[in-house]
Amino acid sequence: MDPLVQIAESILRATPKTFPQRVHNLPPELFDQILEHTFALDNIAEEPLRIDAKQQIPNIMKVNSQTRNAMAQQLYQRDEPIYCANHEVAADWLLSLPQKHRDMLREVRIESPLNESAQRLDSGNLVAKMQWGYIMRELIAHDAHIDEGILSFKILAPAEKPRAVRKTVWTSDVS
Repeated sequence: MDPLVQIAESILRATPKTFPQRVHNLPPELFDQILEHTFALDNIAEEPLRIDAKQQIPNIMKVNSQTRNAMAQQLYQRDEPIYCANHEVAADWLLSLPQKHRDMLREVRIESPLNESAQRLDSGNLVAKMQWGYIMRELIAHDAHIDEGILSFKILAPAEKPRAVRKTVWTSDVS
């Protein structure tokens, strides 16, 4: 066999095959620049997060466990609440998080509409309790938990609209 072909084949065998492997083999300065530019978050931690069933996780959380954990700290260990569209979205999203990320949460606020008949009965508190129960049953059924006092509820009158928030996030699981 031609020596040049042998050299080329050995180089190809030694070269990482997957994109993440190739990126992680870059010089650290270049890797850091790419990471900073590609995953610019535009101060996402300073803006309210709104969890909606349509969103996907930010790309930075798919890179590796180091970036996923760093981003999770930035997103979940915040003083401002994380807003969920309703109790079903909140339960699905909470179940999609690894336990170590659920442990970081400080406040998850569920904003649910109150239908007119429930409003006439002034049963907003009852609706909030039922929604809390739904979320807790889902967590228990999947052997998951959240710290006490994390969930808060705002039951919206039919005329009220959910709080307008610019950033939306996700409800997908990360493996």
